[in-house]
Amino acid sequence: MNVERVAAHFRASWTGGPILPVPPCDGIGARVLFGTDEGSFSHLSAASQPYPFIIGPESISALCAIPVPMKAMGFIGFDEAWVENKLRQGNRFRMVLFAAESCDGGFIRATWANLLALTERESPRCADKLRLHRNALETLPYPDLRDKIGYDLEKAAPGKLARVDSFQAFADDSCPGDLGHARAFLRQVFKCTALFRGDGYAYDEEGRRGIGANLFSPHPK
Repeated sequence: MNVERVAAHFRASWTGGPILPVPPCDGIGARVLFGTDEGSFSHLSAASQPYPFIIGPESISALCAIPVPMKAMGFIGFDEAWVENKLRQGNRFRMVLFAAESCDGGFIRATWANLLALTERESPRCADKLRLHRNALETLPYPDLRDKIGYDLEKAAPGKLARVDSFQAFADDSCPGDLGHARAFLRQVFKCTALFRGDGYAYDEEGRRGIGANLFSPHPK
């Protein structure tokens, strides 16, 4: 396992050091974490995000070739303005490397079909609500989806999003099953931002395709 060599490569290239040869990345997974204190970096994902996005071995080699951290963040699928706002709020970002074999159940490609299957596994009621809007979710670009919903989920009031911040909350009969709540559920629970296209890849704000987008469960049942 070349975790230490890969970590040394990123430390050197992302801090202005010499560009080292790209080491073999087989068997290595990665996840970008952010927060304002050390506790934010003590786990790969909180229980509130049961299926976090993970960078697979096939994408780490490509990341090694990007010496500018912000460009690498875009390649991963982060919106640059969002990252800059988080930095202004005092957040720090770190990329954690780990043995991919430690991922229980393996990596799951982040496609619409797989999101629906994972939701079905956790809550058939939530899956039923998503199926009502599957065609719109899968086919409409986010700007068109936003217009159809009538508001931007990225700017929605916290109270509105709190109604869909877990499988239990979205499944509750008191929670509406309209398109807006369905897409907000995917935003809150799976962290599918406006850049998410559901084809198994990350995209930056310019529409350029980046890494393969994978999910896994660090909270096995």
